[in-house]
Amino acid sequence: MKTLSVSLEKVDFLLPTRVTDDTSVLTLKNLVFEPLVRWENGFARPALFSQWDHANGGRVWRFHIRPDAIFHDGKPCVASDITGFVEGILDAVDTFGMKWSYARYLKDARVTAETDGIVRVENPEPIADILDIFSEFYICRIDPAGRPVLGTGRYRVTEFEVGRRAVLERHGASAGPDRIVATASRHAEMRYELLKTGEVDAALNLERVEAKLDFNPGFAWGQAVNTLSVMYYLNCQEGIFRSADARLAVNHAVDTAAIARDIFHGLAVPSATIVSPYHLGAAKAGLSPIAYDPQEAKRLLDGVDTSGAIGLRTPTFMPERAPTSAVSSPTRFATWGSPSRWRSRKTGRNMPARSAARKWATWRSSILRRTAPTVS
Repeated sequence: MKTLSVSLEKVDFLLPTRVTDDTSVLTLKNLVFEPLVRWENGFARPALFSQWDHANGGRVWRFHIRPDAIFHDGKPCVASDITGFVEGILDAVDTFGMKWSYARYLKDARVTAETDGIVRVENPEPIADILDIFSEFYICRIDPAGRPVLGTGRYRVTEFEVGRRAVLERHGASAGPDRIVATASRHAEMRYELLKTGEVDAALNLERVEAKLDFNPGFAWGQAVNTLSVMYYLNCQEGIFRSADARLAVNHAVDTAAIARDIFHGLAVPSATIVSPYHLGAAKAGLSPIAYDPQEAKRLLDGVDTSGAIGLRTPTFMPERAPTSAVSSPTRFATWGSPSRWRSRKTGRNMPARSAARKWATWRSSILRRTAPTVS
């Protein structure tokens, strides 16, 4: 195939100081940029770094850049490109203004250019996590127009309209279509319609279709469980969730299998952990999702002080299908022994249990891994 046209939810390339888990943005990033280390089935493999070694009990690491690594504008990739990128990304924040989690891992580390071809990492303590961390770093440079589109990956960006369209051309001898045209269509229903009418060759993230997805046999379908696990946060410093029993109870009280089945139409799976199932050691750990068991939740709460108000803080635009989730079980939390009144952090007022439980249902729904169908 010479040209592949793809419909994505978003078309964008973010500055190194921005982090995201948006799958559309990550799709483009994987085509244009390379990770420092490639993560495959729980093992680190060479990518932009062709090899590495460590000394002093894992406190000093030396990473060798692949000799033929060249950016799409013809500039060789050298160690200073990588150290500058790392410096920028450690100051990066997400859409909520929170620093990326890896900033904590490297807060005491020195990442320097030993030579043009070697990046050196020194840390006061052993840092075996560095391979996991570097698998998340996709190196890019800014082009003369101020766009972060210069990479060393399989495809180079030849056209880019922010938020609308990008044209990628195959670079070097890599496999794949000669040309990829990616266009943005916000709604999954529209992406599917563009496919049905033949205006695009492939559509991504169709799990976001609101109704139950029609797996039309006329198309080739592919599905993959997203490595992203969206979670809720419990305040363990004050209030009811200082108690480990309360934290376990709230997990037993959520029927994640029902949410996956009834709300996401089977296109999600309960998550056993907040990290990727491909993370080093995840398979060996053999973790399972915490079982839905409201009776056990009640039992755990018998010894917990539930007299105080619970404050909820949640975005209004996520998680997906939040209104549906809220309607599906409006009083679940109230039934297993929660306080009868909650405090809304947004309004500062107490709320009846039913109203609060609606907010809780919205909040609790983001504890799944999504299954992402791609169709062509």
